[in-house]
Amino acid sequence: MKSKSPPLSVRRSGFSLLELLTVLAITAVLAVMTIPSLSGLQRGNTVTGNLTVLSGLLEQARQTAVAKNTFVWVAFSDAPADAVDGGVAVALIGATGGVDSFGWNNASTSLSNYSDMELIAPVRVLKGVKLTGVSAISPNGLPPEPTANLAALESIDFQVPFGGNSRHFTKALQFSPTGEARVKTFRRTIEFGLVPATGDAANGAVLRLAGLTGKTSVYRAE
Repeated sequence: MKSKSPPLSVRRSGFSLLELLTVLAITAVLAVMTIPSLSGLQRGNTVTGNLTVLSGLLEQARQTAVAKNTFVWVAFSDAPADAVDGGVAVALIGATGGVDSFGWNNASTSLSNYSDMELIAPVRVLKGVKLTGVSAISPNGLPPEPTANLAALESIDFQVPFGGNSRHFTKALQFSPTGEARVKTFRRTIEFGLVPATGDAANGAVLRLAGLTGKTSVYRAE
C-alpha cells in the first residue's frame, strides 16, 4: 500500500513596504485630483438648494399680493464684505392697507417708520451664495431680450429688524395686487444672478421674472 505524500506547504506572501508606499502615493494623488471636482459639486448643490428656496419665496410674495390685493416687496441684503461664506438675506414686506406707501424711496429708511408695512414671513438667509449681475453668468437657454425690456433689481436702503439688530436691505423688486412683478419703472422682464459666494460663476444661475405675470424662470450656467 502506497503511503500518502506529505501535503505541499503553501507559501504565504504579503505586500512589501515599497508596494504599500506606492499604493498610498497613488491614493494621495487621486484624492488631490478629486478635491476640485467635489468642491465644484458642493457649490453647485448649494446654489441649487438656494434657488429652490428663493423661487418659493418669490412665488409666496406674488400669491400674497394677489390674495390680499396689496403690494409685496421682496428685499435682498448681501452678506457683509468680511463674511467668508456669503449669505443673502431675503425679506418679504407687505403693505397692510393695500397702498404703495414706500414708493421706491431711495433715502435710507426703516421699516419701523411705516405703520402700514410689515414682514409677512421670517427673514430667510440663503447661505453660501451672493447676488450678481447676469453678465458674469452664461446660462443655458436664456432667451434673448431687448435691453429696453430688461430691468435689474431696484436699489434701495431699507432697514429691517433681523437677529436683534437692524439690517440694511439694498436691492428689491415688488409684486402688485394683480401679480405683476416690477421695480420703480415697469419692464417686461426683471433679471438678476445668484452665484456661489466663493469661486467663479460656473455654478451660478439667472432668475428672470415676467413683468406681466410675475412668474419666475431659472436658467443655470453651462
